[in-house]
Parts: sequence; structure tokens; C-alpha cells
Amino acid sequence: MARAIAALVVIRENIEHASRGLRRSPGVSAAVVLTLALGIGVNATMFGVVDRLLLSPPPHVEDADQVRRLLVRGQLRSSGTISTQSYLSYADYSDWTEARTLASVATYATEELTLGRGAEARRVSATLATGSFFSLLGTRPELGRFFGEADDQPGAPGLVVLSHSFWQRMFGGTDAALGRTLDIGQGSYTVVGVAPPGFTGVDLQPVDVWLPMHALSIERGDDSWKYRRSWYWLQTIVRLEGGAALRTAEAEATLLHRNGRRERIESGRWDANATVVAAPIIQARGPEASEESLVARWLMGVSVIVLIIACANVANLLLARGLRGRKDVAIRLALGISRPRLVAQLLTESVLLAVLGAGVGLLLAGWGAEFVRSYWLPDIAWSESAAGPKVVVFAAVLSVVTGLAAGFVPALQASRPTVTEDLKTSAREGAVRRSRTRVALLVTQGALSVVLLVGAGLFVRSLQRVESIDLGVDAHTILLARLDLEPRERAEEEVSRIYERALERLRALPAVEHASASTGVPFWSGSIERLYVPGLDSIASPRPGPWIRCGDAAAFRYPWDHAPARSRLQGRR
Repeated sequence: MARAIAALVVIRENIEHASRGLRRSPGVSAAVVLTLALGIGVNATMFGVVDRLLLSPPPHVEDADQVRRLLVRGQLRSSGTISTQSYLSYADYSDWTEARTLASVATYATEELTLGRGAEARRVSATLATGSFFSLLGTRPELGRFFGEADDQPGAPGLVVLSHSFWQRMFGGTDAALGRTLDIGQGSYTVVGVAPPGFTGVDLQPVDVWLPMHALSIERGDDSWKYRRSWYWLQTIVRLEGGAALRTAEAEATLLHRNGRRERIESGRWDANATVVAAPIIQARGPEASEESLVARWLMGVSVIVLIIACANVANLLLARGLRGRKDVAIRLALGISRPRLVAQLLTESVLLAVLGAGVGLLLAGWGAEFVRSYWLPDIAWSESAAGPKVVVFAAVLSVVTGLAAGFVPALQASRPTVTEDLKTSAREGAVRRSRTRVALLVTQGALSVVLLVGAGLFVRSLQRVESIDLGVDAHTILLARLDLEPRERAEEEVSRIYERALERLRALPAVEHASASTGVPFWSGSIERLYVPGLDSIASPRPGPWIRCGDAAAFRYPWDHAPARSRLQGRR
């Protein structure tokens, strides 16, 4: 106990001495604080991004390491290359429900649906999920209950679960939301529960409402989506059975997948050696990492370089100040202070400067994070504030590490003077004699700065080239309007008249130069159709096709069945 008290007294004395030292040279102290604030602030900003994309599992998922995404890895027929497919059919999901090594299986898809009718209608992000979705994740509702497997059956009442943010916006966070009926898409659904704050399922995109999977039958008017293996639109997640090995689960899932697609394998439309991969629930750690997560890794590396430059700069400033104060250090050593105590005092001063820099850096991180989130990652739902607990802890640890790193060399050099010589020698002579370390630090700063400048130049050049790509359309002056008709049967002639009237009203607007209707949107969607000619069985074609609703290969997920068409689209871009 006595030793602990003595240690606390020494720490307090070191902090008081460091504070007096900062007040004696306010200019240098301010420069050090601002330099470290920039380095720590940039790193705190990028840590918040990397933590959301790469490190932390989705919020409110119980035992997230046991939850996996099922992907299928196989060979493309066109090029022979190996590719990973995450979007599969409902029939593939049904095959995996028979696996004994999987405790639970669920599948889901995110759609843009219309909430409300008439002039009050708005678009919402809806996730269609099977009844096992919430129980698989182990998530508990904030209010009410979630729908289950009994609610995801044909003929079951329409139920909807609201996200916490949507509940706050739509109903003001009151319990009166339960039991309300919402018109979503082509159906009406009763609110039965509210998800906890920050819950977005297993993806990072914001979700407004969750609907049972059978709601798709209401949207489409039939159940064909349950049986067609050529529809690739669902992602499947599983929870491993307790004690089941990952490789064993993958082997069983692979066997079930091949058996389910036996007909397509025998006809040459699916890879016979396709294997199932149980990827981590954090998508950025799997084989289908998003472009945002890849860029985040690079930017985190850039922020580390910025921090190293800041540390070198601070070390140089502290060395310069230490060289000017060598006589003071020599006097203190002559009076009997021990070298370890002297080093501790000097390191305390550098750590105190780093802590002050971290405080200013957190203010910069709050502003920078809001900019990055709104400009670079607008489609990501953020479960924590820009200066959340994790970011604050990271900045605190980083400030201590940075302070020790930046102050170690100056403290070491300042504690090793020749007392007699330094008492006689002027500060200018001492500075000349001890300038090698400062030169090395200056060279390090210059080299790393050149690396950052070259990287920034290449990045700007890449952006300019991307912006100069000719897409074939002038996207800056084109707007897309979609019509969601009310949920009642309409004849094709009536639908055509509705679209004709809509086009007439659009063309009458002063700001509209042209208006037309289309069955699809470039760079958005695509499909393959068979052509038949009267008197002939079919039009012979060595490849699947032709394509209609021409879509972008980067935005539309092409399965292996359609690999040749994918190659043609990529070659045409």
C-alpha cells in the first residue's frame, strides 16, 4: 500500500513538473499539440470506419463467431476462372435446411418498397427474411416481438417489424405503434415489434422494416420464386451446431447443394465441383469484401503514415527544445536527480502533450468522421456516434503510445549529458554537436511526405479517369421515376394507359426535354430471355441470351449460368 501511495506521489510530481515545462515554452507546446492532434485525429476517424467495416460484428447478434454466411465457390463456364457466388435461389436455401451440422438456417433479401398510398407514399428499405432469421441471430426486440417460422407460412397474417430509427421517425418512439397497420408494397401488414437500436441484420445498410419472406408472394402474385433455381437474389446465413467443426459443416452443405442442383450439373449449366464456403458474418473478412472495406484498409495505412510523420515532427521539436535546455538538465543531474527519474519526467511531459493533442484530435475526428460518413459511406448505418466509446478509448491508448514514441529519443538524449562539459558549453555548441538524430528525423519526415504526395496524386489521377469514362448516357441530366400501382388487378390495357398519361404529364413539365418508358434501367438490372420463331423450335445460340434490360456487370450479380453474357458485358464497357 505504501509503495502504491509513493508511486502516485511521484506521478503527481511528474505531472506538475511537466505542466510547468509546458507553460515555460507555450509556442513549442502549441505546435506539438496541434501536430499530434492532426495525427491522432486522422487515425481516430479511420479507426471508427475500420471498426464498423472490418472489426466489430453486427450489433445485437449473439455469439457472432458461430454465425456464418454460406457462399458457393465454383468455376465460370466462360473463362474457367474460379468465382464466389453469394446470391442464390430459395431452393438452394431449402436444401441447406436439411443439414445436421447447422443449428439454424435463414435467408433474406433487401428490397425497395412503397409505404403508404397516393400522395403520401414514400420509399422504404425492406428486408424480406425467413421466420428463422431473428431467432438464428439471437436478437431480442426493443418492443413487442419478432415474427417466427409460424408467421412465415402461406395464408399467415401479414406482420412487420420496424427498425428502431424508423419507429422513432414514424411513431415518435411510442408503444402505440404496436398493432398499427401499414400499407407496404402490394399488401397490408400489422406492426408486431421494434428492433433494438442500431440493429440492421447482418449487413451494414440501413433497414426500415422487416417482412416475412412469404410477403414476396403478395408482391409477385405467385409462388414461383420458391422453386426456380435460376433466380439469384437471396443471401443465406447459418448458425453452426454446437461442437460441429467448420469443415464438416461445409462438406455437408456442399453435398446438399450438389444434390439439389443435380439436374443443372448433368446438363452442364452448373459446376459439378462447386463447393460451399462458410464465410465470416463480417462480410469484409470474407471473399466478397466490399470496395469500401478495401479502400478503408488503404486509408488506415495512410493515416498511420500521417501519425508517424507527426511523431517524427514532435520528436524533432522536443529534441530542439532539449538541446536548448541541456544546461538545466546538467544542473539537475549535478544536484542529484537520478537518470531514471529524469527520463520519467521528460516522458511524462511528452505523454501530457499527446493527451492534450488527443483531446483536440477527438474534436477533429468528430468533424472528419461526419464528413467521411456522409460523403464517402452514405449507405452505411452507423451504430455509434463519431466520437463513441471505442473511438475515445482508441484515442486515449494512441495518445499514450504516441507520447512515449515521440518523447523516447529526446528523453534518452537529454538524460545522457556530460555534466561538466554541458555546464561550460553554450547551447549553440551543444546543438551543433547533437544534430545527427534531428537530421535523421527530418529525412524520415521528408521521405514519408513524398510517399503521401505521390499516393494522393495517383488517387486524384484515378478519380479523373473514372469521371472521364464514357457510359453511353448523360447520367447528370437523367432522372428515374418509378410507378407502384395500387394492389388490385389491372388489365394490361389499363396499365398501358396509366403509363401513357404519366408520360404526357412529364413531357408537359417546363424542365423536361424528353420522357420515355422502359422495362429496365441501364447499369441497374438485366435478364436473359429465350427467343422463339413460328415454325422453328428455337433460335440456336451457343451462349445464354439474348440480354434485355442491359445492366452493369458491377451492379448486377451474374451467376455461373450466365457467365458468357457477363463476359460480353464486361468487354463492352
